[in-house]
Amino acid sequence: MTDRSSVESTKLSVSTSVGIIASVLWVAAFIALLYLKSDTLDSLKVNEWGDFFAGAVAPLAFLWLVLGYIQQGEELRLNTEALRTQQQELANQVRETALLVDGTTRHAAAVELEAYRNARKAVDDHQPLIHLLIMRRVSSEKGLRFGLTCVNKGAHMSVLRITSPTARWTQTSHVRQIFDPDQEFTILLSCTDEATTELTSIRELTIDYQDGLSVTRSQTYAISGNNRMVLTRPHEYLPGELPFAGRFFDAAKIEVGSKVGK
Repeated sequence: MTDRSSVESTKLSVSTSVGIIASVLWVAAFIALLYLKSDTLDSLKVNEWGDFFAGAVAPLAFLWLVLGYIQQGEELRLNTEALRTQQQELANQVRETALLVDGTTRHAAAVELEAYRNARKAVDDHQPLIHLLIMRRVSSEKGLRFGLTCVNKGAHMSVLRITSPTARWTQTSHVRQIFDPDQEFTILLSCTDEATTELTSIRELTIDYQDGLSVTRSQTYAISGNNRMVLTRPHEYLPGELPFAGRFFDAAKIEVGSKVGK
């Protein structure tokens, strides 16, 4: 832009110089004519003097009118180009600002996503994960019971209550018993429905427990035909445990250390 402005300024200077040179030459020619016609000047009348000076000045006025028109056009074109350049610079500035805002938003989202994942992982790392080893029928004086020998492959937990909603089974032992990681334990279930006598009637277990953070939660497991326990409803999170969820990302689509019992 600086080089172009210099070129345009040179053009304007040339136009002005041409006008000055032409004006000087014309005035010189006019003076020379006066000198040559000095012997006849005394005989000129007033109106002839007016015509004489009008004829002398008119070409100069017309010359500068043309030069002024040309110069004004050049200046208008320069101003138009300057405005277009300024408009382009403003558009570039707006684009750069938008990119900066987008980058800042992405950075904030990344920071908050990392904080969300860390908070969720901190909770998940303190949750139990139950694996079923053996499921058998146990005879006792108190009626029919089923024994489920399991192992805790997750974190430390304190069992509060175990139920089987699908067959009206309830826990009869291990109330408030603490299970450490990799510790085997047996769950004894007694049935409230006398018509239910088959092991296959136990298809779902809900465990209420206190996790390693001393927070009461629950997990639901499905028991398949080959005696495998699959975590179908993981623990829930308390309000405030997971920061920033829903601001820049969909928390439901983020998996952090999901556990599936086998």
